[in-house]
Amino acid sequence: MAQIQLGAQQIRELQVIRELKPETLHSIASQLSALDPKPMRPAELLPAVIEVLAQDESSAESIVRQCVSLHVLMRNAGIAIDEVVRAIRAGIERDAKWTLTEIEKWNSVEPAFKELLGTDCFRFVAKALDLAYSYANLYRKCRILTDIRPLFSESADKVEAAVVSYTLRLQYDSVDGDHALSVAMDASDVHQLLEQCNRALKKAETARDLMQYKAEIRTALAGEPKND
Repeated sequence: MAQIQLGAQQIRELQVIRELKPETLHSIASQLSALDPKPMRPAELLPAVIEVLAQDESSAESIVRQCVSLHVLMRNAGIAIDEVVRAIRAGIERDAKWTLTEIEKWNSVEPAFKELLGTDCFRFVAKALDLAYSYANLYRKCRILTDIRPLFSESADKVEAAVVSYTLRLQYDSVDGDHALSVAMDASDVHQLLEQCNRALKKAETARDLMQYKAEIRTALAGEPKND
């Protein structure tokens, strides 16, 4: 059987699901199943869940985050919903430190949670995310640091001039963990990077519009929030 090591945040979010009534989870599943076309981003799932939860946005985010992340796990590990649900129950008993009453409460909502997890829109969003970010190295963040470096006199008793330089600090993930890379840059490099970023955004919009309006295939830009 697959094993899932439950972290603190996941336990908190499973607790949110535990406190919902089975009929509420059924209603969420029905609401999501009725969405047409199926959403491609997690944020597009939220309005339907929030509506069922009477505008409880925080709980809606917990439900969407857990269901999407579990579908990503299922996709990457090649396991089925039944096995994931059993692994979650075992993880709760092992990691959650819930009381017997709380575990029994989870068991009472588990069938409804399994139905919710089986909603096809979660699989669809997880597949879109996997295709968008399935690369050997995954960008996390970057910073450009600006340094002032003094030029000292021969005797080092005064500053005669200064040079301003830049350092690009890139953080990224790979299969073997987190990595960081620092690259020295000058002003022309920064301008070139800015031009390339703007060009990349423009090309992405052109490609999306071609697929969406010419080929009539729904297309999302990876990581772009839905604005409409």
